Amino acid sequence: MQAYVIVLQDGRKWYSNNLQTWFYSGNVLSGTNSDWCGLAYGDSKYAAVSMGNKKIAYATSANAWSISTASVGLSTICFGNHLFVAAGEGIVYTRSTANDKGWVETEAPFSGTPTAIAFGEIEGTPKYVVGTEKGNLYVSSDGTTWTLSTSGHGSLSSITFFNGKFYA
Repeated sequence: MQAYVIVLQDGRKWYSNNLQTWFYSGNVLSGTNSDWCGLAYGDSKYAAVSMGNKKIAYATSANAWSISTASVGLSTICFGNHLFVAAGEGIVYTRSTANDKGWVETEAPFSGTPTAIAFGEIEGTPKYVVGTEKGNLYVSSDGTTWTLSTSGHGSLSSITFFNGKFYA
């Protein structure tokens, strides 16, 4: 069983069972440079996003990927509450692992390119948070309806959730 996967920017995949020894397992897009910039894992499934080639990949194992084309380049992705959420400028793509009906595109009010996304639960309520290059933070409880939470903090490079709080 391949427990750990890395997808490099050029699409090459590596996997490891123990984080000490890594094995090359091919290219997600059969050798095409695809500008991969995000990878998420949840419910024994993987998803990855590409900014330049507007690709979104989904896998039920580390070696069996299906590739779809997005309407915009996707810059970040996360997993939480049985849902992959991928964000690009003005767009989110969601994919539920509960019903696995494929990717669903929804417009989002993001100002600027999303640079980070995270998932966490606060008092039992799921929350997704997206940060943008313009320093805006957007919050959603379902991955599709977004509200501007705060703005103007400079470009955000990462968001994480720990001990009941989001940190950016």
